[in-house]
This record gives sequence, C-alpha cells and structure tokens, in this order.
Amino acid sequence: MIRFYIAAAAALASIGAAAQSTLDFSYNTAGEQPRGYGFHKLETYDVAIRIQNPSFTGARIIGMYVTIPGTAAQITDCSGWLSTDLRLENKVNAPDIASKAGVIDDHEMLYITFDEPYTIPAEGVYVGYSMTVTELQGMTEAPVAVVYGTDPNGFFIHSSRSQRKWASYVDRFDPGAVSAMVVQLEGDFSADAAAARLPQTSFVEVNRESTFSLTVVNSGSKPVSGIDYSWSADEWSGFGSYTFPTQIEGHFGASATASLPLPTLERLGTYPFTVKIDRVNGVENRDAGASASAELTVVPFIPVNRPLVEEYTGLWCGNCPRGYVTLEEMNELYGEQFVALAWHNGDPMAVTDDYPSYVSGFPTAYINRASEIDPTDIPGLFPQVRAEIPLADIDVALEWNADGTVLTATSTTRFVKDVEWADYAVAYVLVQDGMKGDTWVQSNYYAGDTTLTGKYWDLFTQGKSGVVGLTYNDVAIAYTTFEGVDGSLPEVIAMDTAYEHSCSFRPGEVLNQSGDPLLQNPDNLRVVAMIIDRTTGRPINCNSSAYADGRDRPESGIRALATEASVSDISYYDLQGRRVMHPVPGLYLRVETLTDGTRRTVRHLVR
Repeated sequence: MIRFYIAAAAALASIGAAAQSTLDFSYNTAGEQPRGYGFHKLETYDVAIRIQNPSFTGARIIGMYVTIPGTAAQITDCSGWLSTDLRLENKVNAPDIASKAGVIDDHEMLYITFDEPYTIPAEGVYVGYSMTVTELQGMTEAPVAVVYGTDPNGFFIHSSRSQRKWASYVDRFDPGAVSAMVVQLEGDFSADAAAARLPQTSFVEVNRESTFSLTVVNSGSKPVSGIDYSWSADEWSGFGSYTFPTQIEGHFGASATASLPLPTLERLGTYPFTVKIDRVNGVENRDAGASASAELTVVPFIPVNRPLVEEYTGLWCGNCPRGYVTLEEMNELYGEQFVALAWHNGDPMAVTDDYPSYVSGFPTAYINRASEIDPTDIPGLFPQVRAEIPLADIDVALEWNADGTVLTATSTTRFVKDVEWADYAVAYVLVQDGMKGDTWVQSNYYAGDTTLTGKYWDLFTQGKSGVVGLTYNDVAIAYTTFEGVDGSLPEVIAMDTAYEHSCSFRPGEVLNQSGDPLLQNPDNLRVVAMIIDRTTGRPINCNSSAYADGRDRPESGIRALATEASVSDISYYDLQGRRVMHPVPGLYLRVETLTDGTRRTVRHLVR
C-alpha cells in the first residue's frame, strides 16, 4: 500500500544543474513529495532504476541520493550501487560494477558518492540502493520512496522476504509509480534541449479539428519557454510553434505537456505518428530524444472516461471516516462523472467479504482495481487516471417490472475500434444511496482533531468517538460476478457498434451478511455497469445509471446530508403534465414544494 510521509524534500526540490557540466537526474520529473511503499516486514530491500537515454551516453555517474524515512538504528546496511543487470547470488543482490556503503543522515536522506565516476554506456546501467529494516515503527513499514510516474525504467524492486525475485513495479500502481532516487551526473550537457514524449496511442475524432498531447522533457540547464515542432502521420504532416504559459523549469527531467492542434482527419484507422521538437527557445534542438513515435488512431467518437473508485470501509473502523469524507467530497466535486462503490465490512451494510480486490486493511481503496491505496490518495490520482482515453464507452438505464419487484439494468457499450479475439464482459453492481440506521454508530478516531477542516470532516472532528446519524452513499448491496457476465459482449467487436445487455436484480430480496433486508428506499437505487478486461480483471470504463425513480445524478454532485427545509406539499402529474389527485400504479412526476419555497420534480413509480 502507498502511504504518505513527510521527509527531507529539500534535496529533491533541488533537482537541477549546479553547473552546466553537472546535473541531477530523477524519474521524479515533477519534483513531487515522495510517498512510502513497502511490505510492512522486517527485511532487506533492493531498489533500482535503469538509465538508458541516448542523451546520457558518455556522461558519468558520480553519486546518488534518496529519501529513507527512519533512523540509522531502524534501517541499517544502507548502500548505493551500480550494475550492468539485476542479479542475485544466493538470493542476495549482487551488483557487478560498484557498491558503496552509507548511512541515513539526520534529514532521513542516504547520500552516496562513488569512489570512481562511471561512464554510462549506450546499453545503459542500473543504479540502485539497498537497506535493511530492523524495526517496524511508523514509516519504516513502507520505506521505499516513490512518486507517480510511468517510465518503464523507473522502479525495480527485490526484497528478502516479500519479493524474492527482481521485478518491475511501475505498473503495479495506477497511473504508475517510479522511484524518487536522484542520480548525480557530470558531462557535456546542452543549455537548450528537450526530449519529446508521446502517449502510446493518441486518439482523435474523425472529421473534427482536434489536438494531441506532447510531453516536453527538459534535457538542458535553462528553462524552456517555447518550442518549434513538426509532425507526420501517414500522408498528413504539419508544423507549428508553442509557447508555454509557464516555462518549464531549468533542470533535467522537468516537463510539461502541451496540447497541440491537428487538422481535420477524414479517414478512420491507426497510423504511425511522429513528432519532432526542432527548436527549443529558438535554438536548434540537438537532443538525441528530440523525436518521438507512437500511433495516431482516428476514431468515430471519444469515450468519456469514468474510472471506477472502490472504497473498503466499516462502521467499526475508527480510521474509516477519511474514506467517508473523501467519497462525499469527490461526489460533490465531480458529480455524475465520479463513480464509486463503497464495500462495507462487518456492519449492517456488508454483503460480502470476498471482494473484487485484495484488501490488506481498512480503510483502503482502489482506482480501476489497479493498486491498493489509501482513500486520501483518491483526489490526487483520480484526475490523472481520468485524463486517459478508454477503449470503449458505456451507458446504463434502469426499468422496473410491472409490480416493482424486479429492477432491470440495460447497458449499451460502444468501442472506438474493431477488436478481434476480444475478452471483455460487463459487470453490474446494485448501489443504494441515502442509507441510514438508528442504531448505526461510526467509530471515529478524529474527534477533536484541529488539522482537518471542511463540512464533511466537521462531522467527525466536532463529533464523538462514535458518530450517529450519518447518511451512507455509494453502498454496494448486490452484484454479478466481478469478472463480468458471460456473453455480455461478443468475441469479435465491431467499431462504433452498440452492444446491449441486460441484468436484473430483486432489491426486496437483497440481504446483508446477517440475513437482514438491505432495501431502505427503492427511489435511491441505481446500478453501476463496468466493462471488464478479463485478461487483467480490471475495468476499462464504467458508468452509473440514474436513480430508479428516474432522477438524474446531479451534475454538481452536491449531496446534502441534511436540509433545514422540509416538504410542505406533494402533488402528482401524469407524463402528459395533467395533475392526478389519486394516483393508481404507474409512473408519474412528483412535485415537492419545500418550506423555503423551492420546488423539485422527480419521476416516481407508484406500485
């Protein structure tokens, strides 16, 4: 699990060229505050990155440094090392170039200066560090400093008990994690230079002017204020200039992403796509990575990306208010674009302990079932995951049967391109909002905390050790298989074809783990439908229906826990707008007039 810790970030913040002949390199290109990762055991960790960049061939490695949260007594046998590959001898890390012992200083930093500078060959080199955790206390349970990133060379790990073979851990997280290690280099580095980075595939909509994203990575010692670039895709080509609203900082690895225009493309398909940064700050760009190649896919539509957020919680859990607060704030911020499932444990809302993802403790959370995170990580990660373009879009609609006992969800899925030998399926979860219990008491470890503020935190910081009267939303109360329903999507998928599939629930028969009914208000039911990639078990996109009574989820997402205004009058109208004094079973418009004078209209099924 990723955990936050506050460390001596001053050194990381100083990533930059001390002189034109030296620079500090890190995959922490944004200079983020490191987070801790670890296996919560007494064991030896070996952590590495790989440097294989044409810009660095011939440069020399003189040292490295990294944040390690702990003291020299809690973490021992620290060293930095260089190796041509990642190898083990008798199950112990065995670097073959250089190794230098060191200790953690008072600022929780490990600094290593190698006895001899090492010249980086064209085939690259691994740079790493090792340490042994001798005392589990606080952040020593997660002593490996990581930041979010996706570079495949950015994070390798081995440990003596938990990860007994070297493995890349970049993709164990969503949207990815890289080591916060900094490598000190010396060489002949250009002042005005930048490398180009493209996503693996850039999606643009057919017959519409669009844009593509180009990440510009500073490989010089001066800030980057602007670039001149050129591009080509099949028979199309173009060029342009771009000035950054805020210049890219003047250190190697600092980066920014530019949204650059493309003309209208009139032919669907996937084409080789090349972009070159020709000039940086008006100076010819001689960086070896000035060009980047990927794919440009012209698609019939651009899907809306709704990452699936899942939180694991329980009334008995005193730390779980932080998950409650996070979901409520995210719902308020993103509204219908935020899709969350709250899986309860050991309380009246719990329906299973066989969860779709591994849960090491409560509270915990996942985004697209990628990696276990703390719920407080959701606000920072969600926008990054949401920025990606998914392969497909999905909608879901609800309908009651005649007697209001069966709720049927019908999903409509469309893919942006043809897929042969597809292994996708649709999974469904029945969700109930607005759940309450007179005897429900939320355990609360935050009573009296003065550092946490906001209207949702106030429920806990200004409350008692047990908080009553809460409203629980996003509660998962019934579900199909987590892997998706067999046959819900075909094996051969045609681009821009609508595939419908239906799934039914009997809400009145839904029971919790104690055998008690869970249905409180059928109007507050909705269904989350998700497209599951069965090769990975992860959702590629999802959506929530409107409520079972026809109400849309609010765009603002504001969901009040209570309101001072109460309902003073209720009237019913048929779907042609005629007032009905005595409704018979059927669908109506219910108009509620509140004591503050406001009115609200919702669809209402009379059973």
